[in-house]
Amino acid sequence: MTTTPTVPCYQLSEDEVAKIRGCLVDSWDSNRPRDMTRRLPGPLLDYLQGTGRVTAAGALLVRGFPVDDVEIGPTPTDWRDAVGRASTGIYERFLLTLAGALGEVFSFPALQGGRPVQDLVPMPGEEQTKSGNSSRSLLDLHTEDAFSSRRCDYLGLMCLRNDDLVPTSYAELDLERISGELVDVLFQRRFTIRADDTHHHQGGHEPIALLWGDRSRPFLRIDDHFTDPLPGDEPARAALEALVAALYSAEESITLRPGEVVFIDNHLAAHGRRPFTARYDGADRWIKRVGITRSAAWREAMLDAKRRWAQ
Repeated sequence: MTTTPTVPCYQLSEDEVAKIRGCLVDSWDSNRPRDMTRRLPGPLLDYLQGTGRVTAAGALLVRGFPVDDVEIGPTPTDWRDAVGRASTGIYERFLLTLAGALGEVFSFPALQGGRPVQDLVPMPGEEQTKSGNSSRSLLDLHTEDAFSSRRCDYLGLMCLRNDDLVPTSYAELDLERISGELVDVLFQRRFTIRADDTHHHQGGHEPIALLWGDRSRPFLRIDDHFTDPLPGDEPARAALEALVAALYSAEESITLRPGEVVFIDNHLAAHGRRPFTARYDGADRWIKRVGITRSAAWREAMLDAKRRWAQ
């Protein structure tokens, strides 16, 4: 696994931080977060929407927004304890403002009650689950909510605390690592993806393809732990194993520091998290997460098109 990420990075200047903080404190309208996006410094907005665009690189980083470690308070041991915490409001607003450059933030009812910004903190009793609130369990490489046709286009993660330098895993697919015969299988509907531990019994039963789109850089849909070939389909099993091996051979480690944000294209790259030991002492890893769709209207139109194509 590569430990030095190759994704683009934008470093905020002190002047940019001051301008952004001023807007987030004085002019924030929770009903119109994308209005704030338009007020971002021009070079940063150009980076998010142009030169560093997620779809060009698979992922991008923004760093330099200071986090006050004392002000935010102890890392909660349950995401519910983070709800409405005033001390982290400005960081949620910052994440939402950046996300607005890529599309519209949305959530699922099963994700922490449908909150637009979720808190990823290690929780007692969740250590071995396959969810963002686990710790000792490897969070296998996956695309976010891979089981769902309504999954996000982009995923945003902002670090508030990471004293133990727990890395986020990231991998783009290199098809040259997979034989053409197996690639053909991956483009066929010969797989299922079960819902993860967060979504429990939702969806994931219809046969799907794991790759689609342009074969030179296909779109990806995978969850290493929850993806299966159709029963008895040995070529599909071999193709799945080859896909997973190709992703892990391309895996990079992105260690987020406080104030850093990574956006990942959920159709071009998989992500995960290495295991760690939670102490539950108020100093554990704390990440804010958002899911982003290009636009709600575009999302529904694409779903309609997929349904028509499937008929």
